[in-house]
Amino acid sequence: MGGFAIDIDDVDERCASLFGNAKRLTLTARGVLLLAQCGHLPEVSLHDIKDKNKADGLAKLLVCVQAGWMILQVISRAASGLPTRLLEIHVVAHVVCALIMYVLWWHKTRQVESPTIIKGDWLPLAAYMYLASRMSGEKPPGRFANFRTATPELAKLAYFEGPEALNDSHHVIHRLNTVDSAVNGQFKLLVDDKPLEHCREPMSPAPNMQLTSELKRLAVEAVVRYPVLNSLFTHPIDMKDPRYSIPYVSELVQPNALDLPNDGLLRRTQSLIMGMVLWGASMAYGAIHVAAWDYFFPSALEQLFWRMSSIWVTFCAAFWLVTNLLAHVFPLIDRVWVAYNHRKLGWLSTTVITLLCVLCGVSYLSSRAYIVVEAFVSIMEVSKAVYDTPSWSQVFPHL
Repeated sequence: MGGFAIDIDDVDERCASLFGNAKRLTLTARGVLLLAQCGHLPEVSLHDIKDKNKADGLAKLLVCVQAGWMILQVISRAASGLPTRLLEIHVVAHVVCALIMYVLWWHKTRQVESPTIIKGDWLPLAAYMYLASRMSGEKPPGRFANFRTATPELAKLAYFEGPEALNDSHHVIHRLNTVDSAVNGQFKLLVDDKPLEHCREPMSPAPNMQLTSELKRLAVEAVVRYPVLNSLFTHPIDMKDPRYSIPYVSELVQPNALDLPNDGLLRRTQSLIMGMVLWGASMAYGAIHVAAWDYFFPSALEQLFWRMSSIWVTFCAAFWLVTNLLAHVFPLIDRVWVAYNHRKLGWLSTTVITLLCVLCGVSYLSSRAYIVVEAFVSIMEVSKAVYDTPSWSQVFPHL
């Protein structure tokens, strides 16, 4: 639906340069959740949501009726003993998925070209969310820089709270800026030559990091203004050590709304169940093609490849469905997958999971591609009976 966004120019015209000259900050799902936890849940009226809808119910109903007629035709041909083209079986598999999508997305808006702009005094909170997101970082240099993600600037800092934060001269603390003494806290950089014992993991500054004192000051102001931020901070192993805490870092804002899965999604909103549903639909897709086991094929080799491809698509979908189910039942498996996505696993575990994903992915896509190609190639030679139609179907008018 375009997402929720904060226009930088509307917040403060002087602060556009603080956010990397970005004109707009689009909130991720985690960003919206944090905004709600801070007491600023965006209010969108039902009228505004319906106004974004570009398709009426009649058009959707006609599409569903036409798709249902296609399924009814194939079923009736099978009941009458008439053969069916492989292309029709392929279409039925997509029709089933389309019907499920129409049912689930009946009230979903479509063709939304602009996000919902939220108004308010968001500058301190926007500064914190910007520093906690990859937008604020720089991609590491190197040959494979395009395949590596930037590190948020806030991930390199620790938060010191209280008057001692302004006077601490510990030998591993490097002062970047001076924060307004009226603000009871400060973000400081931990150098990695002698990291603190209690630090969860070493933090190292980017060589060319240029973090303005104003942006840091605004982030500290957000921490003071919204106590929920401080409650999300991670303290050292020794919970009685009051010297510093690790700030909450996550993908909270992005340059624009993304449709593909990303780090800004909420994993605790039943994402594993969603994965099971999607892989279940993929398994049904493969099972429909398996149903054409004894259909007419131009050659025995094509029939063999069709059987192998449809079985493998069904098996891969079932495998990942079970994997999502196990991850839902046993949280340890889910934590391993999250750690893999964040590049925190050892090289052996990372290699095994990567090989498994690559092998399954390549073979799955190859099998799907063969099914699509064969569905069209098989039209060149078909049984003569595919041109017969059940007599009863002529009685009912259809589109």
